[in-house]
Amino acid sequence: MNEAAQRVVAKLVERAKEGDRRYGPRWDGWDSTRMLVELQEELMD
Repeated sequence: MNEAAQRVVAKLVERAKEGDRRYGPRWDGWDSTRMLVELQEELMD
């Protein structure tokens, strides 16, 4: 996966984690942070 995509996903993960801190882990009704972290791990492979 290219670096630009990895940076975008990393930023999304950061924002999701910030949302988790601010609103609790399920602040938007679904586990977005876990999903994004899994996506990030897939891109790293």
